[in-house]
Amino acid sequence: IWIATSEGVSKFDGVNFRNYSEKNGLSKGSVYCIYTDEKNVLWFAIQEGGVNTYDGKKFTSISTKDGLPSNNVYTISQDKKGNFWFLL
Repeated sequence: IWIATSEGVSKFDGVNFRNYSEKNGLSKGSVYCIYTDEKNVLWFAIQEGGVNTYDGKKFTSISTKDGLPSNNVYTISQDKKGNFWFLL
């Protein structure tokens, strides 16, 4: 179970919590949404941090530097064609 927080995200494995934050490579900011795609990649919508993905090994950041219209992202979804949609 993944839990969004104002300091990053936490993963609960049924026994223990593991916290992920800026020191683990996640962008700084409150995480508003967690989305899992068909490849089991996690997508995080982060206030003022854009979008981050996590493939189980590392975080990758997508921001205005990469063409995102705003770094304030609130929701992530994906349509039937595989296109991602971000509510800014």
